[in-house]
Amino acid sequence: MKVIEQAGLWAVPLIMTLLYLIFPNLHPSNDAWAYAADARLGVDLFSPHHLLYTASAYVVIRIFDFAEPILVLQGMNAIMAGLSLALMAWWLMRSGLRVSSIGAWVFTAGASFVMMRFATENETYLMPMPFVLLSALFLQGALPAYRWMLAGLCMGLAILYHQQHLAAAAMIVVWGLWHKRNYAGVAVFIGMFLLPVILGYALVGVYLTGSGMYGWQYFFHDFHSGSAQFVPGMQQWLLTPISLVRAFFQVHGYMLPVLKGNILLALGTGFAFLTLIFVFTRIRSWWQCHQWSEHAVLPTYLFVAYLMFAIWFGANQEFMVPLPFLLFIIMAIWFQQIPQLNVWLLGISLLIWNLCNALIPQRFLILNAQSAIEDMILQDTSVVWILSDESAMRHRLRYTTGSEHFHLLHSPVYYTEMFGSTDSLQQTVASALSAGHCVRTDVLGAPALMSRKHILQAASQDFWLDEWAVVDSVLTDVGVYPVHLRCGLLQKSDSSGQ
Repeated sequence: MKVIEQAGLWAVPLIMTLLYLIFPNLHPSNDAWAYAADARLGVDLFSPHHLLYTASAYVVIRIFDFAEPILVLQGMNAIMAGLSLALMAWWLMRSGLRVSSIGAWVFTAGASFVMMRFATENETYLMPMPFVLLSALFLQGALPAYRWMLAGLCMGLAILYHQQHLAAAAMIVVWGLWHKRNYAGVAVFIGMFLLPVILGYALVGVYLTGSGMYGWQYFFHDFHSGSAQFVPGMQQWLLTPISLVRAFFQVHGYMLPVLKGNILLALGTGFAFLTLIFVFTRIRSWWQCHQWSEHAVLPTYLFVAYLMFAIWFGANQEFMVPLPFLLFIIMAIWFQQIPQLNVWLLGISLLIWNLCNALIPQRFLILNAQSAIEDMILQDTSVVWILSDESAMRHRLRYTTGSEHFHLLHSPVYYTEMFGSTDSLQQTVASALSAGHCVRTDVLGAPALMSRKHILQAASQDFWLDEWAVVDSVLTDVGVYPVHLRCGLLQKSDSSGQ
C-alpha cells in the first residue's frame, strides 16, 4: 500500500509537468521574446536582476538545437515547475504529513494560475524556485550537519536567477536570529549565500568590462537606472488584491469575448466557479480543525517576505510566483485533519478555470493580431508602424530575423504615459509622411478589451483626428483588428500664417 501511495504522490508533479509541456503559450510576452532573441543570437546574455537566466537559455537551446528555441525555453520552465512541485512534496513529507494527503496540496499549487502561466512561458520566475525550496528543505533538517551551508549556497544560486530572492534570504536571517537563536548557523548562511552572488557578479564584471569590481555596479544597475523602482503610495495597495487573486485564477480582458464564442470553455468556467463556491462554504469548518505546528513557521516567514517584496515593487504578478507553494505548504500543515476531497475539489476548480481561461486560449486561440502584423511588416519593411505593443513586436522580429532595422513606433498610450502627450509621436509621424513613407497601425479600432491599456487609449483619441483609411484587417478570437493606413505628405493647416 505504501508503495502505491508513494507512486501516486510522485505522479502528481509528473502529470502537471506533462500538462505544462502540452500547453506552451503561443502568445509569448514581451520579455519572453526578448530573452529568446538574446539567447538565440548570443547577445546580452547577462542581466543585472536575473543574472543567469539568458545565459542558461543560451546553453539549453544549443543542446536542443533541433527544436524551436522559444518552445525549448518554455519546456525548460515547465520542467523547473515540475521539479519545484516535487520538492514541495518532499518538504511536506519532511513536515510529517501523511503521504496520502500530500498529493492533493501539490496538485492544487500546480493548478494555480501563476504556476501555469510561467510554466508555459519563457520567463525567469520559476527557474530559481527549486533552489529556494531546496534551501528551505535543508533548513528544515535535510542533511542536518551541513544544513546552513547548503541552504545558503542554494539561496545564493536562486538570487543569481532573480534578485527577488534577496527578500527570502533576509527573512531567513531574521528567522534564524529571532526564532532559532542560531547565530553561528546564520553567519554560515550569510557567508554561503553571498559567496555565489559575489563570485557570479564578479565574473560577469570581468566578462563585460575586464574588471571584477564592475560586478558590484552591475548588481545595483537596475536600482540606479530606475528599472527597478520602489512603488510607495496607493498604487500597490490597489494592485495587490488583484494580483493576489490572479496568482490563483486567470482574470483577463480577453475572457468575456472568448467565453462568448466558446460554449465548452464557458461551461467549464461555470463548473469551476460553482465548485469553488462549494469549497469556500466549507472553509469555516477547516479552521475549526486547524493545528499549530513548528513546521509552518519557516514557510510563513518566507510567505511574508515574498508578499512584502511584491507589494513594495508594484504588486507585479510575477513576483508572486512563490506564494502558491508557500501558502499551500502552510495550509497543508495547519489543516491536516480536513477531508482530502475538499482539497482535491479546490485543485480541480483551479485547474479547470485556468485551463478554460488561460492554457487553452493561449495555446489554441488567436488572442491578438501580432502574428499577422509581423507578416505584413516583413512584406514591406519601408512602412512605418504604430503598434499596440511595439516592444513585443520588435523583440519578436529580432527573434525571427535577427534584425532590429524596422520602423516601429509605440502606441499613443505609451507617449501619454511617458511624456503626458503624443506631441513627439505626432512629430515623428509628420517626418515619416513628409519623407514619403506610409504609416500603418493596428491600434485604431482594435477590440475594446477590458484592460488598463484600453482605458488609457480613450485618453489618447486626439491623436487619431486625421484621416486614416482601413486597408486590411485581422480576424481573431477576441474580435477584428483593422489595419489603418495613412500616406502622402502631411498637410499642416495654419490659417493664421496665411
